[in-house]
Amino acid sequence: MSETPGPTTAEGTPDRLSALRRVGGIALLGIVLTLFFVYLGFPYERLAENVAAQVASRSEMTMRFGGAGPQLTWLGPGFELEEVVLVPNRGQAIPLGDVVIRPAWSISWFRGVPAAHIGVSSEPMEASLAIWLDSPMHIEGSIKEFNLVGLTQAGSLNRADLKGFVELEFDLAGSGVDPWQGSAQIRAKNGSFTPPDLGTPIPFESFDSAVILPGDGFVQVESARLDGPALNASGQGRIAWTPEEGTGALDFDFDLEILEPGLPAKLRIAKIPVDPAGKGKLRIGGTLAKPLFH
Repeated sequence: MSETPGPTTAEGTPDRLSALRRVGGIALLGIVLTLFFVYLGFPYERLAENVAAQVASRSEMTMRFGGAGPQLTWLGPGFELEEVVLVPNRGQAIPLGDVVIRPAWSISWFRGVPAAHIGVSSEPMEASLAIWLDSPMHIEGSIKEFNLVGLTQAGSLNRADLKGFVELEFDLAGSGVDPWQGSAQIRAKNGSFTPPDLGTPIPFESFDSAVILPGDGFVQVESARLDGPALNASGQGRIAWTPEEGTGALDFDFDLEILEPGLPAKLRIAKIPVDPAGKGKLRIGGTLAKPLFH
């Protein structure tokens, strides 16, 4: 008498699948928790020091910071540097406050080029930058509400009082050895500028400028336009980029339209040529430390 096989059922399959899911879920949770605690315990101070070393080797500035630690963002995990200060080789230190750095979403990673996103929020300034650690280094981004108060220049321009808020958009590539190349848009609003030899603040409502760094050692100002209640001005020119502070040669031409009645006489006393109708052409030579007006 042969034995007849019984019907094949899948009664045990759901239980086996559930068990596998439970085991897989527990394993995945364990991996995630392990990575999370590794993330929390990562030596961020050492990583921050490496970032500072990269900044120093690839640019003309150094970076100081007060501390470092993990920081979760909605675009991914990163880390935070506290009390960051950038110190250019030439010029005044720039305090940035707290800075959040995370890996940037970029296909450059597939080419072996690390990319990072940097976010700065230091009242009232905000900045968003993407940096590719290639050779040369590539930086693009924007800075909003940068306060001009306290920004100093070399020589006689150090006596020029600047007020207002600036917005910058830029796309640059360079290193600590090769000249930087790229372009930038500069906009300022509701500020004033006091020329060093005039002593009278000149208010402005808006300032717009397009700047190019061609990589030949000059900063080329393709266009600049200032509008305000006292005067309107437009021009173009360039500044030589030199290692010594304040020695960069100036070569600018501006068309002036004076709107404030008493301003032409003050400008003429400061050797800025303006006719009685308030029209004039201004040529600026010399250097950043010692500008000459013609």
